[in-house]
Amino acid sequence: ERYLVENGFRVVKFLFHVSKEEQRQRLLTRLKDPTKNFEFSFNDIEERKHWDEYHEIFAELVSATSTSYAPWYILPADDEWYSRYIVTEVMNDVLKEIDPQYPKLSEEDQEQLDEAIKRLEEEA
Repeated sequence: ERYLVENGFRVVKFLFHVSKEEQRQRLLTRLKDPTKNFEFSFNDIEERKHWDEYHEIFAELVSATSTSYAPWYILPADDEWYSRYIVTEVMNDVLKEIDPQYPKLSEEDQEQLDEAIKRLEEEA
């Protein structure tokens, strides 16, 4: 990540935090709704047994990898619309900071582009 930042990239990391109860509700929805059955994995039920362990690991991971140049954004994700809103706001701020611009054409490339336009317009 440091290498990416040093080479002009902006690193943005999101961790979507869903409560255990919300996950339970989402899994039940996937099980009960035939249009969402494909989203369900039986492994999800087994993995829920390790909920507390996973959260300890996530805390360690975030602590070890969150830096001033590549911070984590931990989002409350029980309300999907709200977490999406936060992502939108963060990315909007990032884009304002980096101020992306279209590449500038060289004079030679601009001349070729103008010539291509002229040729295509003359075909009409």
